[in-house]
Amino acid sequence: MTAASELPQELLGRFHNGDHAAFRAVFDTYASMVNNIARAHGAQSSELDDIVQDVFVILWEKRRVIAAVDQSLAPWLVVTTINMVRNRLRKLKRRRTDSTGDMTVFSQRRNRSDDFSDLVYLQNEIAHLTELQQNVIQLCVVSGYRYSDAARILGMSQSMIRKTLERARIRLRSRWEDNNESVE
Repeated sequence: MTAASELPQELLGRFHNGDHAAFRAVFDTYASMVNNIARAHGAQSSELDDIVQDVFVILWEKRRVIAAVDQSLAPWLVVTTINMVRNRLRKLKRRRTDSTGDMTVFSQRRNRSDDFSDLVYLQNEIAHLTELQQNVIQLCVVSGYRYSDAARILGMSQSMIRKTLERARIRLRSRWEDNNESVE
């Protein structure tokens, strides 16, 4: 740690007690470090501001339980930033895999290659899903909410959101393939 990353004990105390000016000072001290760590661990330039913001939101929410090491919050911020970047990269990889898998199934249909008819077909199939599955698709797929946000909105756990979405995708894929076989 450098002396520049050390914070006065009085400032740390005010920060832990919820002082907004102290939080601003903490942000000013560490924001560029968090940005550089995120970039170094593979975050895309377009995501850097969001990552910095998310890390500091978590820091604020957990300020009462985070212990400074040698009057520095840098160790906690480093670990949290690296974990956040890794989670985002995993999520991006998972979405690419999910999207590719879903699109592969749709592109295999022979007599319905028109994009508009595909969308109409998909909308009709979604209408046959359970209300919960429709809500999860609306929040996570259409509106782009994170699983944690969708879970909070629907009053469910993240794992339940993930499982509901997985089941909906399996059902849609199966119906798509069944329809494809009957069209051939």
